[in-house]
Amino acid sequence: MTRARDLGDFIADGGAPELVVDTTTLVVDSSNNRVGIGTASPSQALEVTGTAKLATVDIDAGAIDGAVIGANSAAAVTATTLNASTKLQVNSTDVITNARQLSNIASIDATTAAAITAGGVGGGGTADFVASGAIANGDVVVLNANGTVSKVTSTSVSTATGSSTQFVTSNVSSAGLKSCFDSTNNKVVIAYMTNAGSGSKGHVIIGTVSGTSISFGTQVAFSPGEADVGEVVYDSSNNRVVIIYTDTANNNYGTAIVGTVSGTSISFGSPVVWVATSATNSVACFDSANNKVVAFYRRGSSGIGTAIVGTVSGTSISFGSEQTIGNASVFSNPSSAVFDSNVNKVAVVYKNDSKGKVSVGTVSGTSISFGSEVILEDSGFDNYSSMSFDPVANTIVLAYETSNRGAVRTATISGTSISFGTKTDLDTMSNGSPITTAYHTDANKTVIFYRDMGNGHYLDSHTATVSGTTVTVSTSVNIDPNSCFRGNLVYDSNAKKVVMAYKPESGSFSDDGAAIVYTPGYTNNSPRVTNSNVIGVAAAAISDTATGSITINGGINEGQSSLTIGTTYFVADNGTLQTANNGRKIGKAITATKILVNSNMSGVALNAYLGGLV
Repeated sequence: MTRARDLGDFIADGGAPELVVDTTTLVVDSSNNRVGIGTASPSQALEVTGTAKLATVDIDAGAIDGAVIGANSAAAVTATTLNASTKLQVNSTDVITNARQLSNIASIDATTAAAITAGGVGGGGTADFVASGAIANGDVVVLNANGTVSKVTSTSVSTATGSSTQFVTSNVSSAGLKSCFDSTNNKVVIAYMTNAGSGSKGHVIIGTVSGTSISFGTQVAFSPGEADVGEVVYDSSNNRVVIIYTDTANNNYGTAIVGTVSGTSISFGSPVVWVATSATNSVACFDSANNKVVAFYRRGSSGIGTAIVGTVSGTSISFGSEQTIGNASVFSNPSSAVFDSNVNKVAVVYKNDSKGKVSVGTVSGTSISFGSEVILEDSGFDNYSSMSFDPVANTIVLAYETSNRGAVRTATISGTSISFGTKTDLDTMSNGSPITTAYHTDANKTVIFYRDMGNGHYLDSHTATVSGTTVTVSTSVNIDPNSCFRGNLVYDSNAKKVVMAYKPESGSFSDDGAAIVYTPGYTNNSPRVTNSNVIGVAAAAISDTATGSITINGGINEGQSSLTIGTTYFVADNGTLQTANNGRKIGKAITATKILVNSNMSGVALNAYLGGLV
């Protein structure tokens, strides 16, 4: 230490610093009114070179210049005003700047980012997006797959029924008539067996929908002899059609064949026997999570319910080991199967004595395992049912015949079990009446076709709308004023129509094969609002293709009107706000014109979509 002779030596005289401790440990420069710690030449009133630990820092009407917050700091830094040059950095990355206020939060660490965004904080509550279509101030917007945003627009689609079109003049067997939609080639594929005595064969014909009409190519045989068609499924991973059938000409063996659609025709590989014993009453579905065909059937003379998993390769298919369904009970008919893409499970409906039962299956590799079977109907269950998966409600719509009457209800898979919603009755049916369903994506409804025994055995239709576990059914619509028998319904996602292939029992096409195109009446809301794709509310009007501001989670949108303060609002199918809880939350009203946005889109998802902006 430089020693002073008396107090006068510390008084400023315009010379060198008056107090110096260990060169740079402590320096007092009274001539410039500066103190330095760790520096011999302080340039500020107090300059510290090195790490300082302070219990509290109170910055009054000043600024933080060049601040570095170390790993040992648990304190927060709050800047009331940001000037043009102010910024806060974390690990040399700008986090707060005058231009962006809050940015690159994700660069702190993943845990902190997830916690911040999950809490609905970030981006100052707004982010910029490109509009696809014009958007008004205050419109709820949906995030599109390409990263743009759109408001929901609604258009009305009228009910339309085409004319019944004959696709084969030969007598079609009642043993099986099934169909599927090839979404790669946009074709309807119908498989059936013709009754021609010793010339009976399994055939396929390809249909093309145009408006309310359907036209067909030439039928192609897939079996040299009789074939009881169990199911036709489309393998979307391989762009192939798979026909599951009982080869009547070959000891009723369970058999499959792979078809490739080209134009209005189809070609086949060689048939593959999956089990060299009797396999009847087969149904099937395609597991798109595992890219497998799952077949269900009644095995051998004992009639044990059995399942098997098939893998398509090229124009052939191979199978894993058989697995007993449910409790190994004898049953008369596995009447329908479906894949639930929400939980990646399959479900099969079957009859045991007079009871209707359902089992849930889990595919793993080329094997399948089942949970315990669940009773659907304790008595009076007939052999006919149909299931379609509703991807908006994330539930299965199950229609079936029981005690000479049609019924429909939801079926929701949880784990390896399944539960059912309240049953809604349809019209009078009888043992052997066909019932078939297809989910109409644009209408967000399940279309049900059936033979109405109380109305001349005519082909009639209902639409079923799901809310929670409740199904609301429309009044019936007559599709064909002739009696019908057997049939299968598919949804053509290209034409946005359903197509019914069936066997009329009367009229000019009696006992032949016919098809009819149908559009249920509905309001088309586009884009479709789901529980997770609503990203926010427009903070101002945005022209088509222009970039504009969207209020996202944590932000306050001021473009509303007539809101009830404190009320939580949800997004209706048409994009407007409603108070009824449909699971699609958008936020809470804080004034009559302002809503605090807190949508179902998680903070983590927002962060991913916005590339680290939040």
